Amino acid sequence: MGQNWLQTSLGQLERRVQAVATFVVNPDGRITEVELEKSRGIRSVDLAVQRAILASTPLPKLPYELRGRTVMFKAVFEYPPR
Repeated sequence: MGQNWLQTSLGQLERRVQAVATFVVNPDGRITEVELEKSRGIRSVDLAVQRAILASTPLPKLPYELRGRTVMFKAVFEYPPR
């Protein structure tokens, strides 16, 4: 997911911004139910977060112990990246 985060610049922002998103990973690795949990109200950052998550689907299948389940993840994205 990190390699999909900010492949292009979002321009100059006056301060570091952070967005938090949640998403579900299905047993087959598909990502669904992407939601912004915390937004700074900067549309370009919000869209970049959603694109980075969706561009990462499918992920590898979940570990054997989690097969048959869906798992919710929370990810924190910062711009500019450190």
